[in-house]
Amino acid sequence: MESKEIVRFKTREDWQDALNAAPSKKWIKSRDLGGGRKAKYMPITVQQALADIFFLEVDVIDIQQKVIVNEIITVVKISILPSYPNSDHRIISGVGSKPIQMKSGGLASKFPANKITNSLEYCSPASKSAAVSNALASFANVFGRNIGRKVSDGYNLKKKKK
Repeated sequence: MESKEIVRFKTREDWQDALNAAPSKKWIKSRDLGGGRKAKYMPITVQQALADIFFLEVDVIDIQQKVIVNEIITVVKISILPSYPNSDHRIISGVGSKPIQMKSGGLASKFPANKITNSLEYCSPASKSAAVSNALASFANVFGRNIGRKVSDGYNLKKKKK
C-alpha cells in the first residue's frame, strides 16, 4: 500500500516565502496598557489557525513551569513538521508568564498569602498559551514577529523574485 503525503506548499522556498509574509492587518489587535499606551498583538487563536496551515504536526513536547513570587513562568518546546515535501521535524521554543491572582490588597512580597484558591487552574494554562504564542511569533513573521517593532509588520531581507 502506497501512502501519499499531502502538503500545502510545493517547496521549502514557497513555505519560507509565506512565513516571511506580513500578517494580515485584520489579524492584528490592540490592547490598552494604561497611561495612554497601547500594544499590538496577534491573538493565539489566529496564530494556531495559521500553524494548522504551515505545519502538518504541531505538538508541545516539553513544558516547564515555575512560580516566581506571584507569577508563573512557562517555557515550552514545540515539535513542528513543516507542510512541504520531504520536510523534517523541527523544534521551536517560547516563554510566557502570567500573574497568579491574589485577593484585593494582597502584596506580592507576602505571596502565597491572599492567593485566590484555584487561581492556577486558569493562570497556568494562560501562561502556557502565552509561551506557545511567543514560540510561534519568534519563529516567523506571519505569526506576528514584527508587530510592535519599529519596522513594518512585513519586514524581511529576502529579495522578491522578478
